[in-house]
Amino acid sequence: MAYIVISPRIEEHREALLNLWKENFRSGEMRKLAKERFAWLYQATPVDPARTWLAMETGSNAVIGCGSVFPLNTYVEGRVVRTGIAVDFAVDIKHRIAGVALAIQQALISGSCAAGFDLLMAKPNQKAFPIFKRAGYQMIGETHEWLKPIDDDEFQLVDFTDEFVGSPDERFDQLWDAGRPQYQNVGEKTAAYLNWRYSTFKQRNYRYYCLLRRGDRRLAGYVVFNASTESIYIADLLCEHPESPVLETLLLGLASRMRMEGKKWIRLWYLGGHLVESRIRSIGFAQGNSELQVVARAGPRLPVDVRNGVFEKNNWFLFSGEMDLC
Repeated sequence: MAYIVISPRIEEHREALLNLWKENFRSGEMRKLAKERFAWLYQATPVDPARTWLAMETGSNAVIGCGSVFPLNTYVEGRVVRTGIAVDFAVDIKHRIAGVALAIQQALISGSCAAGFDLLMAKPNQKAFPIFKRAGYQMIGETHEWLKPIDDDEFQLVDFTDEFVGSPDERFDQLWDAGRPQYQNVGEKTAAYLNWRYSTFKQRNYRYYCLLRRGDRRLAGYVVFNASTESIYIADLLCEHPESPVLETLLLGLASRMRMEGKKWIRLWYLGGHLVESRIRSIGFAQGNSELQVVARAGPRLPVDVRNGVFEKNNWFLFSGEMDLC
């Protein structure tokens, strides 16, 4: 079987890409919302649109595989790094040989570098991990699932008040500007980016739980989450300082409010330092059995000190919403 990998004319190959998504990402949501997701990824981003590479069988011109990156500015060792998050990696079941999958990743790496991305990051599943490794990605570390039962203990906010909002406003930018220098490695959390990532596409109905200082009602931290029947999933989080007690107050405040809505569990995925892990453990979170590898590939333009910082797991403050497009 002969094949080529191309950077498509996205509107021309739109239907083929949608069909590939529907067949290989078999959630009911993908089947129902593929067109809306396409518009969100390629027409509604606040910066560059997602970039995609397609594998095509040369004889039939059938699209047999795809891989994409969406842009996320990361801040590593105090420097802005233009980063691409590798997502939507799939090969049609009839063509699942290592050559096609590896060729897609190699084209994605080459094309991303030419497009100005200096870092690629991914969270491949167990089957895809060997392909990413062969393509030159290196381990940052494991992202672990953390679970907390929502108990009946009362929790009272003392120095703070709280509220839910449907979309970020200028207060989120103020918090980001103040908090960003306190984090070694962190993904962009501007209001514009958060709005695109969590508010524009209603696939998961994300909400924002905000913690405000009583005196001046300044935003001290927030959680981005969505709810199912009995549990909530935390996709993203930011507070003034990673070592501030605001972190515990934020999570306990959210748990208290969710208990009123009848929820029984909080779930999150986190990659980063042991200090944050020990602090969430102290308020009732326990590490689950699930983990996934987070990998990265540094481009040739990345300075050595920044490159080294990328692969220090303890430097990161990263949640799963930054690595998944769901």
